[in-house]
Amino acid sequence: MRFGAIRHNPAVRRMTDLVLKVVPTAVLVSVAAIIAAQQAIDPSRRVIKLSVLMGLMALMLRFDMAYSVYLFTIVFPFPSSVSIGSTNSILMTIIPLIWAVRSSSTKTKFIVHRTKVDFAIGLFLLVSVLSLINVENTLELTSGIRILWRTFATVAYFYMIVFFIDDEKKIVKLTKILCVVCGLVMITAVIELFAPGRSIIPGWIGFTPTGGEGEFSRRIEGIRVGGAFGSHGVLSDFGTQMLFLMMYHIYRSRNYAEKLFWGGIAVVTVIALFSTANRGAFLGFVVGLSYFLYLFRNRMSLTQIIVILAVIAGMFALTETLLTRYTYATSLSARLLSTEMEGFVPENRVGTWGPALKGGLEHPLVGHGPYYQIRKGVERQMWPHNAYIFYFYTIGSLGLLAFLAVVFRVWRYSLAFKLPRSSGTTLGDISKILHVILVVFLIEQLRTDHQRDDIYPFIMWMWFGLITATALVTGERYGASSGTGGRGRQGGVDDASDGAPDTA
Repeated sequence: MRFGAIRHNPAVRRMTDLVLKVVPTAVLVSVAAIIAAQQAIDPSRRVIKLSVLMGLMALMLRFDMAYSVYLFTIVFPFPSSVSIGSTNSILMTIIPLIWAVRSSSTKTKFIVHRTKVDFAIGLFLLVSVLSLINVENTLELTSGIRILWRTFATVAYFYMIVFFIDDEKKIVKLTKILCVVCGLVMITAVIELFAPGRSIIPGWIGFTPTGGEGEFSRRIEGIRVGGAFGSHGVLSDFGTQMLFLMMYHIYRSRNYAEKLFWGGIAVVTVIALFSTANRGAFLGFVVGLSYFLYLFRNRMSLTQIIVILAVIAGMFALTETLLTRYTYATSLSARLLSTEMEGFVPENRVGTWGPALKGGLEHPLVGHGPYYQIRKGVERQMWPHNAYIFYFYTIGSLGLLAFLAVVFRVWRYSLAFKLPRSSGTTLGDISKILHVILVVFLIEQLRTDHQRDDIYPFIMWMWFGLITATALVTGERYGASSGTGGRGRQGGVDDASDGAPDTA
């Protein structure tokens, strides 16, 4: 029998096809298992980062681009600095480029959904670039360009969410991924509470010394954990914002195992939040919880509201007691009670808000440039500890107005839950929660600045993107009868509240 005949035999062909399918898969699984086992014993940041990058590119080239958004959402809270910038900026530059390559190679049209945020975003980016004209030295120029790159990357993240998280199922999935990611971050904070100064992955995920060096210093000064974020401010803000989504998923779960899972993440988050001892985030959560209960007042009885408040208060009191008694965590209640005010300004903000405002008046239109330089000595200049003052100093009054215009448009989108037919639906509930999160975020920015690290800017634009995407999907499904469009129109659903009754 000739070789060609054997090769074309149906049984041989089926066997060949099976081998070609099974062997590559088996090899990939084996390699992945070996790498995973090796990293579990001796983690290396370079190997892990390369594996994440290869996985991300494989997903982008093969699967729905929504998976790229999911994976980036998982990895962006754990950035690492490289010579040219942050890994977050690099990844969020690669994702749109591969999307463009895929669209060009398959000859498919770019899926671009216009929104009413576009003009404000364009103005914000333009003023950010123009602010470079006032930089005074090479350090400010190079650092400013790097920050501009990060700004464009965060805006790209916004649009990736708007473009690809385009139905209810994807929105719900992204909120669940966010809760899981928050749980992972909070676990690193709890680890830091009991092992300060240690590293989880050397050179990548570790903890900076907290409260001084050594056990004696920690005992005297206390610990305010930052976890993988390296900042108790960012950690506390992210946790307080995420708690509302966790409460929703606990309520929405239909089995006890799932409720226990989300409840466990919420408990870890509460422990981590108290370990930050951050007063501003706590007060932001109190305001957000009050607003949350108000919006959902028609879905709960007075008894249920009282039970919820009692459970939350009991959990907070128990956590505070246990942490201050058995760990070196700084007492949140003690910091709240010791707060002093000078007029309407907290005492620890007088020395930061005033100098930043005074410095901003030197270049009131487009600011000093994106980079904010810390100075010590005679010309002392600390972080503004206020995002709005930070924008006034760096990109001027024009940039601040552009940012507020972005916030205004996103705020309008966050009111999509007021569409009459969306009341009681999954999209309507998520829209309400995102609206509450936006309120909490804007309040928390009065005493912190999201602009000074490589994580919080992505968190901010993630919320903006998720709010906009949810509003567009809600408008497609429930806005047709009231004349509001979805993704097919520029108008979107940000005008849904005009004349629409509040069915909360």
